[in-house]
Amino acid sequence: MKYLAIAVILAIAITHVNAYYGVNGTKVEFQYSLSPFEKLTIFLFGAEDLKDRILSLVNSTSYEILNIGYDSATLLFPVSYINGTYFFEGVELNEEMNITLYYPGNVTLEIYSSKIPASAITSLELEV
Repeated sequence: MKYLAIAVILAIAITHVNAYYGVNGTKVEFQYSLSPFEKLTIFLFGAEDLKDRILSLVNSTSYEILNIGYDSATLLFPVSYINGTYFFEGVELNEEMNITLYYPGNVTLEIYSSKIPASAITSLELEV
């Protein structure tokens, strides 16, 4: 029974990705929908298979898992600080997805891509 449940969880589809650029890191939220059966499976057997599915989308080992829930998972990617500017090097994804990019200063961009783009945030942008 457990193997049947794992196959169902691995079949989840990501519906949308949100990337929030900031000075403390770039927070990436993967949104998905789970059926009641999949939610029950996670409740009974844990979210390890769901976590593996989410992490299989990301070509990086440099992140912190903030949350894995029934409708979304959030990862935090580090930024570097050099001469007053915060740099995010970008993240390759293993499939193309709809991604909304949120920059400081209420700038939003919608893309369809297999990469969350690199970004640089200066101190001036944070004052807006």
